[in-house]
Amino acid sequence: MMIGQALAERQYAALPMAEMTHMARLAKEAIRRGRLTMTLRELLAVGRAGRDLLFAFVEKRVAMVALEGAKIEPWRAMMNRADKFNAFLKKTPSVARF
Repeated sequence: MMIGQALAERQYAALPMAEMTHMARLAKEAIRRGRLTMTLRELLAVGRAGRDLLFAFVEKRVAMVALEGAKIEPWRAMMNRADKFNAFLKKTPSVARF
């Protein structure tokens, strides 16, 4: 499946088969209704650009897990660090902050 290829290219863990099937069905319906920028023929013909479109489609709908050693965008790495820091602040006792 193209969705599986798109996830593998970006070094994300594969989705369970039920979730993969659900995403494929949602993408098919979105393409059929004209909600995506490509038709099904264009999606299959262009290769990389089609996989990029499918990856963006799935990324909006599913919380994905990056594989260990995967390149992470700088903005996403900063957000992950901020989330960890905020979690640390919540679990530590309140200290006078300046």
